Amino acid sequence: MKFRKAISSDIPLIINLLKISLGEQRMPKTMAFWNWKHIENPFGESLLLLAESNNQIIGLRAFMKWEWEDQNRTWKALRAVDTAIHPDYQGKGIFTKLTRTLLLQAAEENYDFIYNTPNKNSLPGYLKMGWQKLGHLPIQVQLNLNFKNSKVPLPKATDANTFINICKKVKNRKNTRLSTNNHLNFLIWRYLYCPQFNYQFLTDENTYLLIFRIKETAFGREFRILDILTLSENKKINFILLNKEIRKIQLKYGIVYSSFMKSKRISLPKFFTLPFSAFLPLMTLRKVSDNTDLPYQLLDINNWDFTLGDMELF
Repeated sequence: MKFRKAISSDIPLIINLLKISLGEQRMPKTMAFWNWKHIENPFGESLLLLAESNNQIIGLRAFMKWEWEDQNRTWKALRAVDTAIHPDYQGKGIFTKLTRTLLLQAAEENYDFIYNTPNKNSLPGYLKMGWQKLGHLPIQVQLNLNFKNSKVPLPKATDANTFINICKKVKNRKNTRLSTNNHLNFLIWRYLYCPQFNYQFLTDENTYLLIFRIKETAFGREFRILDILTLSENKKINFILLNKEIRKIQLKYGIVYSSFMKSKRISLPKFFTLPFSAFLPLMTLRKVSDNTDLPYQLLDINNWDFTLGDMELF
């Protein structure tokens, strides 16, 4: 068995390995989605490492590039995302070896930290490799219980030109907490070019841009607020009017519940934090190089300004 970096011609074989080892699950394994996620990412192409045996790809480890920023600096980060081991080779420690080897490459390229939201099955393995628990993501919900219009067709594709023009007005939100470097190319890539979901937006064109999607769930339709972005440094968002616009969408499309990531920047009425936080995604992170320590501010979840747009999908 040998390890090597992935090249473009490997992608169809990688997609096949993902299907064999993981199945389709919630996220279909397609070339379009893979390229969007790992190749077209404006933060850079992912670090990809393959395991080969008898000229067959039997293992994959992917670290996706991401940038977080605060008022003092931009943090060059990685997020541990896709991993796949062929069923015939599982239980042989290949996942750990791939991860440790790719961490060495990341250290050579001077990344600041690596993070992810592992499931309960993979969490013990990450903790053994030095990941630390940061905390459960502060997701809030609002109960709407609008079942009447649950069969109304969902909105069609976003008007691309309008969305881009509004995104050009978005103000940088650097503050004392870490937030995604949401520059124009990132916003277009994340919400306009994503092949998996149909993102929509609300805006008054002067003070706010709210990005959302409507998700069909076992409980009914969810109104998921991915982000609320500021368009003006001088004018404040009129949350009374914004909430009226949100309510129109909730009623029109039969929304049963809404979700939003708790934020110190923006507070929405009637949203509450779920009491059973143990069921919410757990964020973990690790220093990339064993010769450095994580800065203290990264280890306090209150120093982060997450959005659902940052954390879903990947």
